[in-house]
Amino acid sequence: MLPDGWVGVYGMGWLAVSSDCRRFGMGAALVTATLKTFPPPSLIYVDTIADDTLDGRAAHHLYERSGFRPLSVVWDRAWSV
Repeated sequence: MLPDGWVGVYGMGWLAVSSDCRRFGMGAALVTATLKTFPPPSLIYVDTIADDTLDGRAAHHLYERSGFRPLSVVWDRAWSV
């Protein structure tokens, strides 16, 4: 987790918990511990995968349970040759 260049604005990105380790509270513990490291008042945003897959839905559920709300969705395109 690195400061975004603006004072008080931080981003969290690509937190991952192995699928066989889910449902034990590890993701929530990681998010909670990370949030405690940001000095108040802070604006914290999350960069994660789309919710159109099982992993994506799990990530969105984790962040929503942690109090985050969607602000915008940016779709990346898969590029191939």
